[in-house]
Amino acid sequence: MLDLRDQVIKKMKATKDLGYKFVSRNTALKSLSDGNYYMTVTFPADFSSSAASRDNQSSKSDSMGLNYNLGRWSKKL
Repeated sequence: MLDLRDQVIKKMKATKDLGYKFVSRNTALKSLSDGNYYMTVTFPADFSSSAASRDNQSSKSDSMGLNYNLGRWSKKL
């Protein structure tokens, strides 16, 4: 079975330009709340199987989670 989750994470780790940090979900959300991170990306354990089971007709959303800290962006702009 294709492990999309691991492939995406591997590519993210290889991308040094964006400064990704790989931490636990709790650490990521706390750091986002504290203003230390601009955004978090969360890949649940079933991400690969969920993405692979989707068809063009499905309305089921991906289980990948994105959270943004817009306050931090506005302070930097």
